[in-house]
Amino acid sequence: MKKVGFLKLCAAALALVMLVLGGIALAAPPAPTFTALTTLASTSADLESPFKAVYDEASQSIVGIKLTTQLTTQRGRISQDTAYVGSGVVVSDEGHVVTNYHVVTALRGAVATDITVVHGDDEYIAKYIAGDEATDVAVLQVKGLRAPAARLGNSDEISIGDWALVIGNPLGETFVNTLTVGVISGKNRDMTTTNRQTGKRTGTEMIQTNAQVNSGNSGGGLFNIRGELVGITSMKLSTPGFYSGASIEGFGFAIPVNTVTEIMDDLIAYGEVRAPAKPRIGIEVEPVQDGSDEPSKETLPSSIWVRGVEDGSPAERAGIQVDDLIYRADGKRVKEIQDLLDVIQSHAVGETVEIEVYRISGVRSVMADQEIPECEYITIAVDVQILDD
Repeated sequence: MKKVGFLKLCAAALALVMLVLGGIALAAPPAPTFTALTTLASTSADLESPFKAVYDEASQSIVGIKLTTQLTTQRGRISQDTAYVGSGVVVSDEGHVVTNYHVVTALRGAVATDITVVHGDDEYIAKYIAGDEATDVAVLQVKGLRAPAARLGNSDEISIGDWALVIGNPLGETFVNTLTVGVISGKNRDMTTTNRQTGKRTGTEMIQTNAQVNSGNSGGGLFNIRGELVGITSMKLSTPGFYSGASIEGFGFAIPVNTVTEIMDDLIAYGEVRAPAKPRIGIEVEPVQDGSDEPSKETLPSSIWVRGVEDGSPAERAGIQVDDLIYRADGKRVKEIQDLLDVIQSHAVGETVEIEVYRISGVRSVMADQEIPECEYITIAVDVQILDD
């Protein structure tokens, strides 16, 4: 077929199409391009907070603490004052509740005679087991308490930046089981203080968090994202205005649960915290006052003077003698008693500490106007042992 004939045939076909469409010529639009899109459909599961399940479980072990005191008022009448003073955490199936010591002494500075534990709509009379003012830990026990014990975590394993959930009763019964969320902001914060009048030291190393801690949270729980108890909330830092040019916000502190459980075990078993026996070598000592850095003919060297040696002690067996001057311990120069204690107590029981003494025969008989004779340095290896029951 010739080219002209082909064109005529195409024109005829186009005319036929136009006739079928009623004589209207329609231009075909370009074919659309389809792109696959993922639909972001939000479900209730997607929107659910990761803290909800933790709260649902952990909050069941949180209780409120109420104190009742007898107060004598005018005309000899006696009235009862009841105050919702803080929070507590159930820590055993036997109904043991851990809280702060300052919670159970909140109204009178002494442990309240009547303590009530509140869980939901139920109230229980609690028995005060014991408390430790220095570490701010107290233990109560409640018979028939229908509340599960919290799952205990390991506070040594927490890291800065971990999620931190605080559950307690800020401002008392109005806001029971309030949840605040933050992170672990710091570890091993030294929060010890010394009373200027008595010299008594209180406090311990604590966990720092920016999760809100308010009055009434004391004694409540600090939980990790797994719902495990890692601390007992105890205090916060705050100022009514500016301090050193900066206001203080988000400084909450909790006693590590590992510390709490050690204290709790002692309180339940003995009614007090028993300080662990520290390793010793069995000597009575005193620092040499106003000594010289090195031995000289005029003065004794700054050192630790051995005033006595216990019979049968590791020091006696090793050969340390009365009037020896302990000059070094494990190669470290010692001038104060604490210097020596730090070295000894850095050792585990059964290990040895290397004691270097400066031994002057008859040192007590050397008069003030006489020269101090030069004597020998002796190195003695002494076992470190627990000598106290």
